[in-house]
Amino acid sequence: KNSWQMYVPPFVLGFFAMTILSTSGWIIDIPLGENVFHTKQVITKISGFLITMAMAGVGLGSSLRGVIKTQLKVLGVGFVSASILGFISYLLILILISPDF
Repeated sequence: KNSWQMYVPPFVLGFFAMTILSTSGWIIDIPLGENVFHTKQVITKISGFLITMAMAGVGLGSSLRGVIKTQLKVLGVGFVSASILGFISYLLILILISPDF
């Protein structure tokens, strides 16, 4: 593997490519006679299914005993990071909703 592939998995590049395509308006609905194929909705449903399967795979491959034994610090860092992210998100929502905040 190249050195960048050790730090950036290939699916991340696909994620960014799809984000760029979606926000730039390049993913369009396809007219099929009187019906319309809603491309974004199909991609959203497929990606939701795939992320659910990936999370299930990670969860099924993990044991609570193993996490507690080897990765308690990582779990703590993840919890603190998620808490900080949640707090910042909450503040940003308050600021965007209420200009007098």
